[in-house]
Amino acid sequence: MVALGLLVLAVLGPARGVASGTGAFGLVAATLLGVALLVGLTLPVLMRRKPAVSATVMAIHAGIAITGTVIFLAWAAFD
Repeated sequence: MVALGLLVLAVLGPARGVASGTGAFGLVAATLLGVALLVGLTLPVLMRRKPAVSATVMAIHAGIAITGTVIFLAWAAFD
């Protein structure tokens, strides 16, 4: 959660990656990681109510988080 906050603060700084075409990646990564966080926070409640559905939601959560992390790394790699 602290990492997401730091990412949001980094996005508010000067534009990065504009020359290489990755300028919007920071905002996209922050959005995806925020969605992954919200989905992850709903998992314990969902596991109690519908255990069969929780595995699918966990896979979706992992996919969103991995996508957000990869986009963040691409954004951070290009100055």
